[in-house]
Amino acid sequence: MEHVKLNLPDEHSCLDIKPLLSICRNLAVPQAAELLCREMQQLADLLTECQQGYQKAEYCLTRQKLEEIEAFSKLIGLPVLERVARDVQNCIEVYDPVALSGTMSRLLRMGEQSLTAIWDLQDRMH
Repeated sequence: MEHVKLNLPDEHSCLDIKPLLSICRNLAVPQAAELLCREMQQLADLLTECQQGYQKAEYCLTRQKLEEIEAFSKLIGLPVLERVARDVQNCIEVYDPVALSGTMSRLLRMGEQSLTAIWDLQDRMH
């Protein structure tokens, strides 16, 4: 009998906390925690809207949401998510459905890991 090994993607979101700390620097802990919650909600909404556009093959909407994810990621210090959003945009531009499927899956994984990283940062603030 042959054994098959399943290799699952193992990649981390790489949160650069400097941008978030500079945003939260002049806030009290409760206000900073609230700000992080709003940031997490905004990122979750963008990822959901992007995924919905992709699933409906509405690539104009998907590209718009990807651009927003890219800009948002740059603003709050998520360089891997920023790069993956750019990669997905490139797949749409060259219309490569196989690469698009893979990079979109990667975007959603990185998005989930990024939300977890921000959540963990918020927990450390309390």
